[in-house]
Amino acid sequence: MTLRYRLSALASNGGDQVTVPSVGVTCIVGGNNAGKSQALRDIVQIISDRSARPVAVTAIAAALTGDLSQSEEWLETTAVRQPAPPGYPPSYTPTHGGNQLTLEQFNTWIRGASDGLLSHAATFFYWHATAGALVGYATGGMGTPGMGPAASPLGALFRDGDLEERLSVLSREVFGQPLTLDRVNGDVRLRVGDPGLPAPPLNRPTLQYADAVRRLASLEHQGDGMRAFMGLALYVVAGGAQVLLVDEPEAFLHPAQARALGRWLATEAQAQDRQIILATHDRDLVLGLLDAEAPVKMIRISRNSDRTSLHELSEAELSDIWADPVLRYSNVLQGLFHEQVVVCEADADCRFYGAVLDALATESGSRSLADATLFVPSGGKQRAPVLAGALSRLGVSAYVIADFDLLNDRDQLKAALVSVNGVWDQDLDRLYLAVAGWANQTSAWPSLKTQGLSGLKAGTVYSAGKDLLDRLASMRLLLVPVGEMESFDKSVDGHGSPWVSAMLEKGGHKSSAEARQLVGPLAARSAAT
Repeated sequence: MTLRYRLSALASNGGDQVTVPSVGVTCIVGGNNAGKSQALRDIVQIISDRSARPVAVTAIAAALTGDLSQSEEWLETTAVRQPAPPGYPPSYTPTHGGNQLTLEQFNTWIRGASDGLLSHAATFFYWHATAGALVGYATGGMGTPGMGPAASPLGALFRDGDLEERLSVLSREVFGQPLTLDRVNGDVRLRVGDPGLPAPPLNRPTLQYADAVRRLASLEHQGDGMRAFMGLALYVVAGGAQVLLVDEPEAFLHPAQARALGRWLATEAQAQDRQIILATHDRDLVLGLLDAEAPVKMIRISRNSDRTSLHELSEAELSDIWADPVLRYSNVLQGLFHEQVVVCEADADCRFYGAVLDALATESGSRSLADATLFVPSGGKQRAPVLAGALSRLGVSAYVIADFDLLNDRDQLKAALVSVNGVWDQDLDRLYLAVAGWANQTSAWPSLKTQGLSGLKAGTVYSAGKDLLDRLASMRLLLVPVGEMESFDKSVDGHGSPWVSAMLEKGGHKSSAEARQLVGPLAARSAAT
């Protein structure tokens, strides 16, 4: 390929700038109405129209490289040559539709694209699939789209049986049924199933084979999920665009299919040297992307009034999270689609504090306060900063709720505070030393585990402990003031999940004033969002 077009960075109207890898998948995530779809539309506008007025993504860095003198050869092999009247030069269109340009017009636009903004030539290099539109991309017949070796994605399959076989194998793996390209009944289209007969040579078709193929149901008569999946797969395998912008590719797919699509997309993007930028709100698609051993970049978009923010998580940071089996099989990635995430030490803690927040939200008359919050178990204190830190870097408002004895390890305490974007200062250091110094001298840590503040020496030590917890809470690190969760009500037997079940049955999540006070900042944050 003589010409290569790639985006390298995106900038938001809030002044953030994030990088975009040249090969692989860049996944844009965020909450509802955060601007994911708008970001893709903005990229299209910026590339195509120098007078555009984008909304969320206001600038890009991009470049067209290669030997511009070979543009005609490039067009002949990657675009569709349209017939022209005698005496007129031929024109070209992209395989997926778009602007029709003569060679001279195409050259004019690409030579003026030193800044990566291609204007009328842009559609030859990118393909934008809007949400829900994928269901129609692989259905219907090939028709007569023009001339040349890249007449259409279906035309590419017609010419190359290996491409058809790749799609067929994928369909069988995901949906349990292969695909067959009907080359013999005068209307080239994808059909579902196997004709049960070996394909004869193209120049010697048989009636038996033609009838067997015709009896197969066409892809357009299948469910929306299969049509959407195979529509995207067709354009990835056989389309001519180098940059694919895809909005909600998981639409109509069940969780297992969404995960399979993510895994396949990441693998194919790397294998075919494609740059794929997609917007999603589906955790299973993200899980599939991370399952693949291929480049994946995560960008989270958020919006506060008219200000759009972009936050990125590098491949290395994603790999660190994904390598930890406890984190890998948690629900942490679902936090990418929430306004705030609360990291707790265990599943039982998540259940109880989630119930307390539900009660507070219900009393305030708005369940959306709780709906915007996700509770994630970290599997222990040491992993909490890893989860919270990754989410914080992606612009998620992350909290950590930990037992009082986190104070027994200064390094872990600092790590937890930093993970939620808190700052350890001299005043915190003074308060911490007052509490920890006394606890170390008196060997009080075992009793503080279950007593919390009430186990501290009255007077200056207690006051320092109270001030310390208040300061940490103001920075989204919430330490249990009674020591541990079970100490909110010591009349309830059990520990962990049994205690939580008994406490919820008793209604303790509604009546415990201390638990409600601990969780209170979450409701205040939700109300602000």
